[in-house]
Amino acid sequence: MSADNRTGFESEMRRLDRSGFPKAIHFIDPDEELLARVKNGVLVIVAGWSGAAKLAFGVLSEATSEFLTRGVSMYVIDHDELDGKAAERVLGTLPQGWGETYWVRDGRIVHSLSRYDQSAMQAIKNFTATL
Repeated sequence: MSADNRTGFESEMRRLDRSGFPKAIHFIDPDEELLARVKNGVLVIVAGWSGAAKLAFGVLSEATSEFLTRGVSMYVIDHDELDGKAAERVLGTLPQGWGETYWVRDGRIVHSLSRYDQSAMQAIKNFTATL
């Protein structure tokens, strides 16, 4: 990703962030060692061109805010930087631009959610509480 594109993506996500705790949100590059690097936390794949993904990110950041202040981290990946085959191997599915979200504990996906909105707040909180 070019520096300008990355800066633009990060700026857009910071604008959509409702957590009030931006230090707990990390922007990372996707690779085969992704889950090992995340280890414990919430991983979200956001397509900057997708209104549904942006909505999901806003809901996710709001729902996880109390956990972010207690040490849980959120990791954000730009969907456009994903290699489809590698994503399928690592995540078990090919993200489609819906704001696919994975809860990772000890380097393994323990919960996932996709195509969600405000109505998923309690499920997000419940999943995050397991980390």
